[in-house]
Amino acid sequence: MSTFWTPGFLATLLLSSVLHASAAEGPPRTTVQVQENLREFFVLTDPGSSDPVGVMALRRTAVMGGVLLERDLCFSDGVHVFESERWRGSGRRFIWREWGHSRRTGRTWILEGERGATDLSLLSWVGGPVQRLKLTASGGTLFPLEALERMRGIDAATTRLDVVCPLRASVEPVTLSCRSAKATPHDASRPYRVLSMTNGRGEEVGNWTLAGSRLIEQRWPSGRRARIVDEGRYHGLIADWPDQSDDSGS
Repeated sequence: MSTFWTPGFLATLLLSSVLHASAAEGPPRTTVQVQENLREFFVLTDPGSSDPVGVMALRRTAVMGGVLLERDLCFSDGVHVFESERWRGSGRRFIWREWGHSRRTGRTWILEGERGATDLSLLSWVGGPVQRLKLTASGGTLFPLEALERMRGIDAATTRLDVVCPLRASVEPVTLSCRSAKATPHDASRPYRVLSMTNGRGEEVGNWTLAGSRLIEQRWPSGRRARIVDEGRYHGLIADWPDQSDDSGS
């Protein structure tokens, strides 16, 4: 497991949650219409094996004065990655935390900025002194996790936008391509589509399969995939793994 957590993968992981959604080509919308709370649960596997190597949860919760989004990844070797993003009015705050490595300290990134602002604040801590950076962005640049909500409704053939990637301390242009596909047996009544993403360097970031607004599967360039499961399966795996505390409030 430890070889999977390279700097390149972690940047792709975070960028994929930023990219995990977008707006139709043209000026991005400034708000996301959130209609209900959301809970989705996934099991992660590696190529050539059906054995779970981790689990992932996506959560959307209405809170006082705004919305809270969360993405929670727990791995069988004890590594944990947790992302949260809160919107309140025009304000946005994103936190990314990683911990549980046996040979290195945890890492934290905090990103803040008003919606539509062109000056964003990024704080990073990777075991040494805290670093504070300012990122220049366009007025339509998307934060991580807010973008995920956009992708649930997108059906345009091609979408281009700018997204923040805190692990790279940059704003990156990306292209999202959408194609329809055969319906799966358990979701035969829902529109079924596959979204593929590339960054400004032409590198594939990943792809996502959705049935309507529901995420069914996510694939990373490494071949790792996340497949949707019921909540009982998700909690059961966490309970079987050592050094995992499922205290995220799902």
